Amino acid sequence: MLAQLAPAAVLAAHVHPELAWGAVALDAGAVNASSDSVEIMIEGEPTHAAYPHHGRDPVLAIAHVVVALHALAARRVDPLGPTVLNVGVLEGGGAENVIPARARARATIRALRRQDRLALREMVAEVVAGVAAAHGCCASAELITGEPVLENDPQIVAQSRTLLAESGFALAPEWRSCGSDDFSFYGELAPLAMAFVGLDGAPGFSQRPLHHPELLPPDEAVGAVARALAALYAGAAASIAV
Repeated sequence: MLAQLAPAAVLAAHVHPELAWGAVALDAGAVNASSDSVEIMIEGEPTHAAYPHHGRDPVLAIAHVVVALHALAARRVDPLGPTVLNVGVLEGGGAENVIPARARARATIRALRRQDRLALREMVAEVVAGVAAAHGCCASAELITGEPVLENDPQIVAQSRTLLAESGFALAPEWRSCGSDDFSFYGELAPLAMAFVGLDGAPGFSQRPLHHPELLPPDEAVGAVARALAALYAGAAASIAV
């Protein structure tokens, strides 16, 4: 019964402020990265800051961990495979004259290729443990698995690009990013495709980056997204018929 209800294709359109108004980006293959989170905890030995030799400083250790992690993508991953590793949370201590017992960080790992995603996961754990040990501390790196790579189906893309051009859209230059989207999970059910609809230059639109609190697409963007989705629906139907 479930097999009979499985979709033949899953489609989406996403507005984007960096693409020109009237243009749509739709490319085959990986267009959004995978995304995993890592919770890092460094355990040291607390002591008074006047006597640092009596303790083991997790703040110093985690500072070196952050620097080492940011170097991973630049030095241990093939530069032809886009990756991002960013530490966005850093916490430790409660008083300026105390070396605390622990320090914490949270990081995101993003990659457009599966092999880079798996390699970075292992490297993060290796670096965290090694750097912490060098400072006399213990460490843990808990991986929280996130979204897979978003891969657009080549046949849907080929059929839909023609229809987008016939619908009055300009086809944007190739567009891929290390952004991620939980829409990619639908790729486990059926072929999928996501198009990116441009906002730059739209009537009354004030340029703001994605997820900025003041990002407000104009009403005209609703129609543009609807037309882009219609082209995707027709393109998917044509690719299935082929």
